Amino acid sequence: VISFINDTRREIYTLPYDFPFLQIEGEIIGVGDVTAGTVEPGTDKSEVTGSSTAWTTAMSGRYLSIADTPWQQVIYASDGTHLTLSNTWQDTTGSGKSYKIQKRLYAIPPIISKLDSIKDVANNRFLDHFDYYEFQARFKEEHLSGQPEAYSTLNKRNIGLEHLDSAVFTVTSTANSSILDFASGSGLTTALSPGSRLVVGDSTTSTAFYVESIITSSRVSLNGKVDVSLAATSATAQNTNLLYIRFHPNPSTSRIFVFTGKKRLFDLFSEDDLIEDEWYTAIKNGAIAKCLEYINSEKWTIKSQEYQSSVSNLIRNFARHDPFPRLKPLILRRYTEEDRSSDTV
Repeated sequence: VISFINDTRREIYTLPYDFPFLQIEGEIIGVGDVTAGTVEPGTDKSEVTGSSTAWTTAMSGRYLSIADTPWQQVIYASDGTHLTLSNTWQDTTGSGKSYKIQKRLYAIPPIISKLDSIKDVANNRFLDHFDYYEFQARFKEEHLSGQPEAYSTLNKRNIGLEHLDSAVFTVTSTANSSILDFASGSGLTTALSPGSRLVVGDSTTSTAFYVESIITSSRVSLNGKVDVSLAATSATAQNTNLLYIRFHPNPSTSRIFVFTGKKRLFDLFSEDDLIEDEWYTAIKNGAIAKCLEYINSEKWTIKSQEYQSSVSNLIRNFARHDPFPRLKPLILRRYTEEDRSSDTV
């Protein structure tokens, strides 16, 4: 029965209509280039040593250029003055060299399945959106910094394995409770967000949940109940299917961007999970129709018609046709504006 319900919910969710209760808004904090201090790279080494630098683990995954040399990705920062690169350093060496560390990719919370718009708050304007391939074709100066004018959405298929991030926490639970407590100082609020997948337990007895909400810096609510009491148990967080965005040019300073998007749909797992109020009638009719079809009942055709009718009512009462702006096409201009206005064209 739960499978029939989830199948119906997914059908409704994928309709090309805008349901207002699926819309969500949030903020992205753009990060400017890090340039404080100087660096000393070593020949044929992947380590870079800094002087008067204050690097943090947030530098992991960013890109480094030393004295305008080609960019290399930072694997991690072991402390405030040491970085490890993805490849060994092959360029000139020496101390006191200037550098830039640039953040290029920004993860959107996993509860978001699609971005509709991004607004630069400081300049009170919306950024242009380009798909991944068009973005790559138009904007090749990857090192540029300034006031972003455009963005592209990316997924992990585009950005490589190094961004398949996960984190391991120590958690405690009470039997038959959906509340999970984390060890203090675990960095919970920066590592997880609603929609993150959380695997509780070891490799042989683990159970997977989704994070429903972040209650405090050490407590979350899950989409299901943990069956038993746990103490100091391992929990692996996986931010799967995340959307990432890329700005052009990269922000030169820290700035706020406000985004609007569409909530991701997560399957229901038990009778305790809630069905969307607005969709209830349509989901009920659809689930019954699928069940009747499954058992080869002659009544499934009638119930299927009721389902289609209830979906039509749902669209009529709650939905607007797809309002998302079309992507800007990458089309070479064949004619000038003067040619275009000519009667001979």
